Amino acid sequence: MEFITVDISAESRNSGVMDAAAKYNIELISLSEFFLGSYQPSVIVVFNDWDPITRPVLVAAQSAGIKTIAIVEGIQDYYDCDVHWQRYAYKTASLILLPGEYDRKYFRATYPEIQVVGVPRIHELRVRSQRRWEFTNTPRVLINCNFSYGVLEEHRDRWLTDSVNAVLSAGMTPVISKHPGDKGKLFEELTSKESFYNLLENCDVSVQRFASGILEALARQVGVIYYNPHGEKVDKFQENPMGAYVVKKNTTELEKELLNWWRLHEMARDFGPRFLDHHSGKASQNSILDCARQLVENASNFKNKGNHSLFKKNIEILDLKSAAFFDQKPSGHLLFPNPKSAEIELNHMRDEFDNNKQGLLIRQATHPAATSSSIAHKSSPPSNSFAKANRLYRECHYAEALKIYQDLYQVNQLSIYRMNAKMAETKLKQITSLR
Repeated sequence: MEFITVDISAESRNSGVMDAAAKYNIELISLSEFFLGSYQPSVIVVFNDWDPITRPVLVAAQSAGIKTIAIVEGIQDYYDCDVHWQRYAYKTASLILLPGEYDRKYFRATYPEIQVVGVPRIHELRVRSQRRWEFTNTPRVLINCNFSYGVLEEHRDRWLTDSVNAVLSAGMTPVISKHPGDKGKLFEELTSKESFYNLLENCDVSVQRFASGILEALARQVGVIYYNPHGEKVDKFQENPMGAYVVKKNTTELEKELLNWWRLHEMARDFGPRFLDHHSGKASQNSILDCARQLVENASNFKNKGNHSLFKKNIEILDLKSAAFFDQKPSGHLLFPNPKSAEIELNHMRDEFDNNKQGLLIRQATHPAATSSSIAHKSSPPSNSFAKANRLYRECHYAEALKIYQDLYQVNQLSIYRMNAKMAETKLKQITSLR
């Protein structure tokens, strides 16, 4: 199937998207290129559907009859048990692709269209040849520290200190893997810069909190201790470990289990496959192909059925009404905090837009000289100049691109021009500071 990949990291945060895309030779386009280009998507796919950018895009697409899909690519706190705000996770997209049969329970009463496809990266780890295990007197303990994005970060230092002290007290070697979004500063001398996957192959047991690292460790037969002294409420890893790992809540229990690390490895080896089958897709099925089939089938079923003119109009309304894709929280609030009201709110915006536009056209016909900036605001964008600026930006000619973006914004004050100008300006500053 033909696809494009839209990079929204520039609009939200730099999370290594560009570097990863370059490594795997994936061409990216910016959000503004997607909005102003001539693309006519049959389906729009996201990994999360509550982001301040992705939710408005999905709402705009669904209102225009374009299929939307969200892939749950690991684990999820669906009910926001430990998240500090109510996201309504996976309540916006029209089809949700779930990691395992276990996850169905969160959607029985609320979501009619779900499919279980597994987790492709877990499947890849499971089918990879297993290492040869040997008992050692000084095991390496992988401590997976992933307190990130404001979720329970206040417990990070105590959790990490407990974990390190327990490992040292047990006479073992602690190795810390830190999530890229984790801003903690403790034990930097013990924190590895290797990838989590490489560390898994060289450690004997792991200490985890609520993280997909539990699934990944089980996939590689590494023993798991889910250490939860701070009272995480999400039930996924607490409800029924199925004999694959243990759950502990204090340092005494943690140290005792570390000393039994070989038993934890045997639990992961013997009972881990059954747990993974239930939570991340059966090993006998190829999660990568199952996920791909769902994308292809849904894109084919909805091909050319969407009203792409209406989609473009919806995007323009959202941009003009709220600057949603530049200022993610206009007036300090999310544009669509609740997906249930999103369609209603968009309809109101569209009615207001049509009424205002009609009023402007009447005034313009009555007073031809009174052409206002708001009419210019709604005029068609000079796409050739914009495409040139985007090409210059991709080729790292940031100064030239910046000038074109600024000129475009002067003529047609869409926030996406201002946003791209800001991106180019940031790149120029980075280059200057490096020099």
